[in-house]
Amino acid sequence: MALHVALRWPERLAAVVAMSTYLVLEASLEAERSPASDGMPAFFAHGTDDGVVDITRGQRAHDLLADRLDASWASYPMTHEVCIDEILDLRDFLGEVIPTV
Repeated sequence: MALHVALRWPERLAAVVAMSTYLVLEASLEAERSPASDGMPAFFAHGTDDGVVDITRGQRAHDLLADRLDASWASYPMTHEVCIDEILDLRDFLGEVIPTV
């Protein structure tokens, strides 16, 4: 859902986090995608042993969007869950894209 909304949102968002996900309604993306999402930072992460959302679907989403977003990809030895390494990488990503006050 994060990708679905972020790519269609009419205003520029700070970033999108796509953890263990895929492109929902991929076929309609071109017609519905907002130009505001061009170049948006994106953190893609997926478990190598995910039995809920196959890693190939997450990788496909990343690959299809890599030329439109400032997208990173990481995979972790886990199932459909989170692990400490993923959380630490996400922390670093957010620290880079969200300004501090």
